[in-house]
Amino acid sequence: LGRFSLGWFAHPIFRNGDYPDAMKWKVGNRSELQHLATSRLPSFTEQEKAYIRATADVFCLNTYSSRIVRHATPRLNPPSYEDDQELTEEEDPSWPSTAVNRAASWGMRRLLNWIKEEYGDIPIYITENGVGLTDPGVEDTDRIFYHKTYINEALKAYRLDGVDLRGYAAWSLMDNFEWLNGYTVKFGLYHVDFNNVNRPRTARASARYYTEVITNNGMPLPAEDEFLYGQFPEGFIWSAATATCGRKRRCLGGSLGSLLPVSLASPHPQIQVDQHRYKGCAEMGVSRPDGAGGARQKHLGKDVWI
Repeated sequence: LGRFSLGWFAHPIFRNGDYPDAMKWKVGNRSELQHLATSRLPSFTEQEKAYIRATADVFCLNTYSSRIVRHATPRLNPPSYEDDQELTEEEDPSWPSTAVNRAASWGMRRLLNWIKEEYGDIPIYITENGVGLTDPGVEDTDRIFYHKTYINEALKAYRLDGVDLRGYAAWSLMDNFEWLNGYTVKFGLYHVDFNNVNRPRTARASARYYTEVITNNGMPLPAEDEFLYGQFPEGFIWSAATATCGRKRRCLGGSLGSLLPVSLASPHPQIQVDQHRYKGCAEMGVSRPDGAGGARQKHLGKDVWI
């Protein structure tokens, strides 16, 4: 699909001045089966290839959704661009629905990587990406989710995959005339009241969200996910846990079932953990394994041997 749509125009400019080989082969093969003398796909002269090749400095991309494609063997006649591709397209009904298609944010990252692999490390600008809704009002949370997930996939392509992504333009700044859908589908970050002769604009929630993205130049970690440095309060108890022979003992918040190979220092002088005598270990309904005596007292709500 990529070679018949995006590649139809990008391959001559960013590769070799000619149509993709897969496109030339399929159209040529079907033209022959249709008893045509030549392929229905025009061919370039060497001079034309040299004239077309490498005539763009950046790759500008409009993208909104993705498709699941499967191979198909369509009819030969009448000839058509759609049938030449020899595939079927569909959207997964589980994908979030919009007024014109279904959202599939993961496709953004895959498409950006496909461009990189197909045409090299060319600078890429996403010149259109957005979602059409029929009646979003001003609290358009669905649009926020769309932009958040799509921009995040673009960020993954840049940060994790090394795609040379240079810019992103949300479609659209405000509600406008959307081709065959007219004014019934709203893409705008700003609501436009078309019933008012003055066409007043009102910022939607998505406009405020997109402003935050621009201000932060991306998606910083929320405060609750940031790594926090500092110390616990004085007297905070640390421990280590283990279990053996089906018995579990708890030592100052951890579990002990065998002798620890290291000495543990307790911040409480009255409870010294002894690796040989299990001092400081709470009894869990079984006798002390070393048979040693001692007094059992309460500490922090637990029975401990001291």
